[in-house]
Amino acid sequence: MIKIKCYKKPIYILEGLNLLSMLVNDQAINNNRNNVLNMELADKIEADLDDIKQKTDIQHPELFKYFNHTKASLATCLLNSFTDIFALEKDDYPELLYAKIESFKTKKIEAITIGQHLDIDDSSEKNDSLNELLNLRIDDGDKIRLLKAINDPKAYVEQILEQIKAVIPLIEDLFSKYQASLDLDYFDEENTARLLKEVNCDITGSIDIMPSVLHYNSLMLNINDKGSSKISIHCGLAIDVDKLNGVHFFNDDMEARLENFIKVINDKSKLKIIELLKENEMYGAQLAHALNLKTPTISYHIDALMNAGIVSARRDNNRIHYTYNKENCLQIIEYLKNKLS
Repeated sequence: MIKIKCYKKPIYILEGLNLLSMLVNDQAINNNRNNVLNMELADKIEADLDDIKQKTDIQHPELFKYFNHTKASLATCLLNSFTDIFALEKDDYPELLYAKIESFKTKKIEAITIGQHLDIDDSSEKNDSLNELLNLRIDDGDKIRLLKAINDPKAYVEQILEQIKAVIPLIEDLFSKYQASLDLDYFDEENTARLLKEVNCDITGSIDIMPSVLHYNSLMLNINDKGSSKISIHCGLAIDVDKLNGVHFFNDDMEARLENFIKVINDKSKLKIIELLKENEMYGAQLAHALNLKTPTISYHIDALMNAGIVSARRDNNRIHYTYNKENCLQIIEYLKNKLS
């Protein structure tokens, strides 16, 4: 049984974080096309986002300090380490974030190098989030700022949030311009359950449905693997919900499925995940430990594997377990075999 909550507006903190990441790292506007888009609307939103990209001044050094990334930006690491940003609305976010960080008690911080440790007050409970911070694969300077933020969160978090808030009006303008095109009433319990089944997610519980400007051409499923029962579906403004009835998210075009399959298994980390899941069902933390990767990196790989139909997910209490989808893989392999015979 699932319970649906539909948001009337995007999570603007999250949208602003994504926009700044795209601008600072000079990422291309995502122009993927699929059969459930309002193509005319998608083109308009894409043009508007490209216009923002061209006109926005991103030379401020604070932007690069917090949003530049190789594996993950400092802003993303800091915000995700303490809160589930997918589940928080704009007005509540800063206060909840400060409270969460300030609840971590430390005696001292030693952060000259990545290898140094953080001593935790004996009266406080050891928290896995602190260990995650210490093991993040980011620049030494970023790690120092992360660790200092635990004792003085407002000195760093406020600067990040101020940068995000500066671009939120741009996103709000786009949402106001195009929001009438999206009808989230489609996502009742029956339709949402069917969509989850289409992507092999056997999930029950509370599901948040929210519109997205930055992911205007996507229907994005976010599974929180941090013990929360929250799952969210971010529906791009250009998604035509009328076209979702009867749609199969695994493309019936075998050529497209094969192309996606080859692209995914060409990545060593994704291939290793497949090899592990062939042997045993695993959840995110187990995969992260087995591959010596961070949880956000595992989530990134899992999303790609699920989109390709190679991995399936099921919820067991507060954990999401992932399994190898042998049937779908064999279909594609058989198609390739016949193609080459």
